[in-house]
Amino acid sequence: MTWPHIPAAYDHAVRLSGLPAADLLGALVHPPLPAEDEPGRFLRDHRPELWIRAVQTFACLGLAHHRADQPWEDSERREILLDLLRGPEDWVNEAAAFAMVATAWVDPSARADVGLRLAERMTAAAVGQADGGELGV
Repeated sequence: MTWPHIPAAYDHAVRLSGLPAADLLGALVHPPLPAEDEPGRFLRDHRPELWIRAVQTFACLGLAHHRADQPWEDSERREILLDLLRGPEDWVNEAAAFAMVATAWVDPSARADVGLRLAERMTAAAVGQADGGELGV
């Protein structure tokens, strides 16, 4: 399945909004196996990294819908996604950043904060790579 644009993926992930945040976080490190159909077997056998990244992306998009009744700035979903964004540099950071961008795309009240947090993360990554040190976001 594909989506024509980021908000479509965000909208599709609303199905995950009823799951506990702990379950979505668990999927980041313990992704379920792909379906036992032809596309699932292809991913499992030939491109497992794509499956893992897709699961992580949709887990973070699901987290972006967590407690959506809370205003972005003081929300649990913002706190969780920021923790993931600020963690060790890996695919989870990218998935969290993607979910934050998708959130800002559909929620104008989140745009300034998301832009600032992503700029901070990118700056920290550039500085961390330049001096070989840890990311200190």
